[in-house]
Amino acid sequence: MNTPKIEIDEDDPDVAGIIKKVLQDFAFQSLWSRSAGDLFKSLAESEILPDLCIIDLGLPDMDGIEAMQKLQQIHPDCGILILTGRAHISDRVMGLELGADDYMLKPFEPRELVARVRSILRRKYEKSESEHNSNNSNNSNNLNNSNNSSNSD
Repeated sequence: MNTPKIEIDEDDPDVAGIIKKVLQDFAFQSLWSRSAGDLFKSLAESEILPDLCIIDLGLPDMDGIEAMQKLQQIHPDCGILILTGRAHISDRVMGLELGADDYMLKPFEPRELVARVRSILRRKYEKSESEHNSNNSNNSNNLNNSNNSSNSD
């Protein structure tokens, strides 16, 4: 597995710097976008899409939930972790119900952030592996079935 690429969509440069440093310390590659517009521009220009996006809900140009939904349309396989100061239960439930893989509140414990990132990536890769194995199994069954029908002639 290659080094996972993580896109950070956070308008506060101090918070973004902490996240980038923590991810770097744990061997993750990360890019920072200060707004949803910057995030989507980065995605459009990038040859390699991120494995996971960390999204703040309080972005200057678009609500983070809206940005998350747009991201899901562009890159449905991307893991999503919401990292925000919005502590109200309705925000947390809505974020998770609308597709976030996890939701963390600021201020956050850096080591917990890394654990949650790893958890999302682990689930993503396990799902990808099981889909790959299922497709291979289906292909084998199809091959066996076509071999059996051609042998019955």
